[in-house]
Amino acid sequence: MSQKPTAKNPPRPRVASGVPWWLWGILVVVGGGILASLVVKLTPADPAKAFTEGFAAAESGDFEKLKECRALLSSFPAYESQQKLLDGMMALGNARPLNAIPLLEAASENNDLKKKALQYLGMAHVQADERAKAIAVFESILKDDENAHAARNSLAMILNDIFAFEEAVKHLDILIEQEFKLSDTLNLRAEIRMIQQKYLEAANDFEASIEANAADPMNSVKSNKLVDCLMRTGDLKRAEKFVDNVDQPMTRELLKAESSLADGDIEAAATILRSVPPEGRNNPAVTLLYGKVMLAQNKQDAAQEALFNLRNIITIKTRDPKLFQVTGDLARFVGEAELANLAQQNVDQLTELNKEYAEKLAEVAKTRDDKDIRLQLADLAFKNDRLDIAYRLYEGLMRYYPDDAEKMSELQLALMDPLPQLVSTGTAPTTPPE
Repeated sequence: MSQKPTAKNPPRPRVASGVPWWLWGILVVVGGGILASLVVKLTPADPAKAFTEGFAAAESGDFEKLKECRALLSSFPAYESQQKLLDGMMALGNARPLNAIPLLEAASENNDLKKKALQYLGMAHVQADERAKAIAVFESILKDDENAHAARNSLAMILNDIFAFEEAVKHLDILIEQEFKLSDTLNLRAEIRMIQQKYLEAANDFEASIEANAADPMNSVKSNKLVDCLMRTGDLKRAEKFVDNVDQPMTRELLKAESSLADGDIEAAATILRSVPPEGRNNPAVTLLYGKVMLAQNKQDAAQEALFNLRNIITIKTRDPKLFQVTGDLARFVGEAELANLAQQNVDQLTELNKEYAEKLAEVAKTRDDKDIRLQLADLAFKNDRLDIAYRLYEGLMRYYPDDAEKMSELQLALMDPLPQLVSTGTAPTTPPE
């Protein structure tokens, strides 16, 4: 006979399906956890959030996070365009631009994604060495939005690559006014102006670029170029303000010697140049300045010594009119009239060649896609021993006209051919003067 339930003898819970009552409480607790887990799994993902986070991950190079967000989006057919944009960015990040291009083109058909997709489409064309197509994409972005600074910056960099300097500088002027990536845009404009031999303007931009980002690790390189520009303008006092930031000892020594010579302290300049390590004494800039200093001493033995050094240098550095000018001046001073005459002929012809180069550079700067005049400029750059300029021109043409890549590569190799003197000054002496 069962007991009636009382306060001391409470009723036991009923047992379901034969499960003991004491086990039922455990199942309730565990089952609650399983149910909570199922609720989490059944809660739909937020596709908009997944896309936003995926896009940010793609921009920062976090491809694991990008893959995770892309996987979430795969369950949402309405987000197909967003999926293609992320896939295109992933392909671009993995250096597969040809795979990225069709995905980004498809994504750009979605008006909400158009600007983002086109920016990366332009970058994909750049990575694929399709510069003309990249320009067209970036210009289409700017047509819709003149404040698309990233597109304008990309466009300026491409135009710089193909020496379309006037157009590139117009874009850089706008970006600098808007303070977009100020240090970088100022530096790029300075580089252009340096090539155009606008040395004072280039110096001003290099200085402003350094001030815009004092922590930039490239500031020492900018300082080297800044000092070089100021030395070319003859503003040695201003150059001295930046010499401590220069990481090339030779540049610092040259500036000190040049400043001493300008101040009339010839002995100090000579001492500085004689202290240059042996490996630096064949540097054309050192030899040139040493020649000027020895000429300023107004002594036959000093002039003979400097002339010996210069005669060797001009058989290697055969297209520098300044070297030939000082060679001629020294030869005239020591009574070597024939050598002085030959050196002057080189000066005259090189001056004319430099003039042709400057005129062609100005012509090229006004155009964008004239291949022939760029080839002419590259040839003139080579003849003027501006091998870095010639190489860059061929590189830009290779990227703008990929079908001509093999031809441009051959022209780059030809830059290794030595250049003879325009007018031979004869064999340099092998024995220094006594």
